[in-house]
Amino acid sequence: MRYVFVLCTLLAGCASRGPEFTHNGEPTTWEEYQRAKAECELAVGGENRAAVDVCVRDKGYRWWGS
Repeated sequence: MRYVFVLCTLLAGCASRGPEFTHNGEPTTWEEYQRAKAECELAVGGENRAAVDVCVRDKGYRWWGS
């Protein structure tokens, strides 16, 4: 019975989490986020992951995943 409680708690937490990807605070799709990320990889070079992440954030995109 304890496992059922834990599973339900986890599912409820995931369901109420909100959008996983946002653009300027509005929900967006994984595809839009990936498009922005690809543009940033071309602009700053895909080798520098930190610079790509900063570029994506500067464009207004956020990833709220785990």
